[in-house]
Amino acid sequence: MKNILYIAVFLLPSMLLAQDFFDERWFFQASANLNIPRKEKATYTYGVHFIDHLGRDASYGKEHKFKEKVIYSTDFSANYLLTHSFAVGGIVGIHHFRAPVTTALKAGIVVRGMLPQASYADIYGQLSGFIPLSKQVKASFGEAKIGLSIPIAVEDAFTVSVLIDASYTSFEVGKPILADEIPDTVEYRTLGIGFGIRF
Repeated sequence: MKNILYIAVFLLPSMLLAQDFFDERWFFQASANLNIPRKEKATYTYGVHFIDHLGRDASYGKEHKFKEKVIYSTDFSANYLLTHSFAVGGIVGIHHFRAPVTTALKAGIVVRGMLPQASYADIYGQLSGFIPLSKQVKASFGEAKIGLSIPIAVEDAFTVSVLIDASYTSFEVGKPILADEIPDTVEYRTLGIGFGIRF
């Protein structure tokens, strides 16, 4: 897994330098986000072992609600304008969860609907999967997000924006979180805010 991180860290700058920054069809965005699960919307499903009345091993499903915990994440996307109002791109990022405490690498796609060009605002949707950085998380679905990017500062070379989003995050758990249960899935439904730099 460390090899994947090294490749991402060392190849990304060279990929950026290879792009023509004066080609108006290409643009890049880096962002930092905070997402907070809505009340009762951070759920852990798992199985519990027991011995049935015939003395056989069995299990049944249970659900645990986490208290509201902030998810920290960073994203970087390379975007290509297909038309003046529509862009697609690839996205990579890192998610840090506090319930359970774990970190995962994220990779996926982003689609942007550009609002009037002079505003540099856009509505975006992204879909990504998680690549585990620890044994706590299995490679799994990841995140579906829809959001709005609102510029607060527009300069010649870059734009700074406030990001507002709603997301659904899900991953398969690799190790027990509570005790000796059979781990299954953690799901978050969150609202978030962040800052992005487009260049």
